[in-house]
Amino acid sequence: MQKWEYRWINTSSLYLDGKKIVKEPFIDGKTLFEYINYLGSKGWELVSVTPAKGKSKKSYYYWFKRPVE
Repeated sequence: MQKWEYRWINTSSLYLDGKKIVKEPFIDGKTLFEYINYLGSKGWELVSVTPAKGKSKKSYYYWFKRPVE
């Protein structure tokens, strides 16, 4: 049976897997799109983008998965 691991990014307050990120512009000097491409190069597949509810400004969750070997 295939096993998966998951990761998410929240763009409103720059969270990655539940840990607040303080580096700008996003993570390790990368823009959001550069970071998504970086995750893709590491085997992560973007599977969903969902709006974050209850936030005063627009923000989104980006959900990723990759197979566990």
